[in-house]
Amino acid sequence: MADRTKEETRDRFGSALVDLARKDRNVVAMDCDLGRSTKSYRITEVDPKRFIEMGIAEQDMISTAAGMARMRKVVFVNSFAVFITGRSFDQIRQQVALPKLNVKICGSSAGLTLGADGATHQSVIDVALMRLLPNMTVIVPADGNETERAVWAAYSHAGPVYLRLSRYQTGEFLPANLDFSIGKAQLLRKERRLHLFPADLF
Repeated sequence: MADRTKEETRDRFGSALVDLARKDRNVVAMDCDLGRSTKSYRITEVDPKRFIEMGIAEQDMISTAAGMARMRKVVFVNSFAVFITGRSFDQIRQQVALPKLNVKICGSSAGLTLGADGATHQSVIDVALMRLLPNMTVIVPADGNETERAVWAAYSHAGPVYLRLSRYQTGEFLPANLDFSIGKAQLLRKERRLHLFPADLF
């Protein structure tokens, strides 16, 4: 078994997607010419027909995913975070968020993890954009363990989800057996209450 003390959350996303696809034939993955980077191509290990390559066309991908969601498919759409939220914001708002369709939007290489590719590939406002939308649930997993549980939670959640993933290795913050619930924070450690000022000053 691979050492999972450090890993990219996109890698655990790929393995969780494979497990989902084995469980449910309605799970479909779509990508914009980045499937090997986002790890969405791994669904082909289960069924190549459930991986749809859209080319460099995020807007078209979101529109197509919305149509497939109306056909009871659970669609995981994938691209770099900066492109999938920025280039297709209007399609996400109009065709996914407002009608509350069951589309899972997976933004890979989020934040500054594409630093070598320059500012055009860095996503620093993707969470803000997605949080603005009605009916949208935003999940930013901390590590590989939480990513795996977040993918399953996104799958189980009825409605649109934005899942933010990283391409750089991160340490293991959370134990593998920790329960995951959308909207509930994970307590890492309890500390005593911090007093900023001595009580005798007041």
